[in-house]
Amino acid sequence: MHPIVDATFRANPRYELVEFSRLPEALRVTLRPLTRDPEFFGVLRPRVDHNLPLKSVCRNTALLFLALGEAGPIPAYLREHSTDANRAVAELVADAVLEIEVKGTFICGGDASKVIYSSKLPISRNRLAVLSLEAVKYGEALHIDDTRRLSARLYCYNRRPRSPSWSRRFQSDEQVMQHLGILASGRVAECLERHWTLDQTNDGWYAWRWARQRQGWMRDANYKLYLSPTPDATRTAFETFVEVMTDVEGPCFKVGKGLEGLLRPDKIVAYFQDYEELAKAAERLQKSILDCPAQGVPFTAAVGTDGLISWGMDPPVDDFVLPWQRPESWRVWITTRLAEALVQSSCMPSRTVESWEYAMRRISLAGVDPATWVPLPTIWRH
Repeated sequence: MHPIVDATFRANPRYELVEFSRLPEALRVTLRPLTRDPEFFGVLRPRVDHNLPLKSVCRNTALLFLALGEAGPIPAYLREHSTDANRAVAELVADAVLEIEVKGTFICGGDASKVIYSSKLPISRNRLAVLSLEAVKYGEALHIDDTRRLSARLYCYNRRPRSPSWSRRFQSDEQVMQHLGILASGRVAECLERHWTLDQTNDGWYAWRWARQRQGWMRDANYKLYLSPTPDATRTAFETFVEVMTDVEGPCFKVGKGLEGLLRPDKIVAYFQDYEELAKAAERLQKSILDCPAQGVPFTAAVGTDGLISWGMDPPVDDFVLPWQRPESWRVWITTRLAEALVQSSCMPSRTVESWEYAMRRISLAGVDPATWVPLPTIWRH
């Protein structure tokens, strides 16, 4: 990233800052959960003639926006009290909250990419990285201007279609459970009965926790290990997965419920409290599951090269997110930010980079390597 903090900036004139109590009643009702955060101030609202997304802002961002109502340098208080003022300012420029002056012209968003970023966008040949890039380009091609709808489409990328043949083969959730060996007599059912406790509370999933593990443990388990065999290969892979998780006494895991669960890429997920435990289980899986065709989970960090095993890191529970944003998983966190960037880029008056490239650049500022989808250790402190 280029050092830009010494440049000249101004608040984006296409936005107006509105304090929470001055918003229309309907919007106040929608945003009221955010008021539990003592730092919440209000919103940046696009002016009537500009098609920009509404943005909630904290007090510090509001103060900076007001301070730069007239073009000038970043105030001294931000430089002195921010541990990474350059990154913070770069994010605000990338999000079109602030504009940066370049050769007498103020620019922001994708137009400012060459000013913000010091290197070319890294492109990896890793199978999951390629799949993730294809998903972002697919999202751009959809031309959806609703962030939540677009995020959902990105999240579902690489699901297998529910074809008539699959629907005839599995007409109930119980048939899928039989297929996976959960209900049938055999090694899987016996292992689950002896060592694991079924958690009946997870909609869309069958979830188990280690029998001696306390309830509520999953709240503290942010590291996720994904196993993504193709639907036809899931039965054999799941049997080996259960055996490995039992051997390493993995704390908890889940498998997608019913036919929809079988067809999704992230169909088998294990949770861990730290990366070392996750890496140990991943290594055992790699040695135990051989020649298994992979489906592949977009927006996850690959373990190996075939896309069968990967990992991510869920955000901690946040009491200040909006109701429809909780709980937010690693992949939801990723797809939401990619969708926001794609929508925002499409709203810019001029675009010097493709929307997909802007979205990949923006996710890197958020703390994710877009070449590998590995999260930075400090990602949740941003």
